[in-house]
Amino acid sequence: MEEPLDVIPIERTKAYDGVYHVLGGTLESSTEENADITIPQLLERVKNENTEEIIIATNFTTEGDVTALYLKRALQPLSAKITRLARGLSTGGDIEYADDMTLRAALTNRADV
Repeated sequence: MEEPLDVIPIERTKAYDGVYHVLGGTLESSTEENADITIPQLLERVKNENTEEIIIATNFTTEGDVTALYLKRALQPLSAKITRLARGLSTGGDIEYADDMTLRAALTNRADV
């Protein structure tokens, strides 16, 4: 999660029964550095705990995407499954009004019916 308040909507879904790690921000797209975010602590937790899966729940912004890519690369050697929240159309949304990136993500992340 990027920020502490990001936990609340996930909790409201009652679809996740696991442990959270709040990063406290994102990496800047130009530097991939930020002293305030807790990536080293996350890596240490994954090394020391029996972590089966890491769900990267960053926002779908440039900074969120950069952070997710950095996390994926940093976490791969630790042998836990790495996933990211899916992108796509929101429930109740009209395809007619969706932007190109949202439609592309919805097509890319489509699931069997």
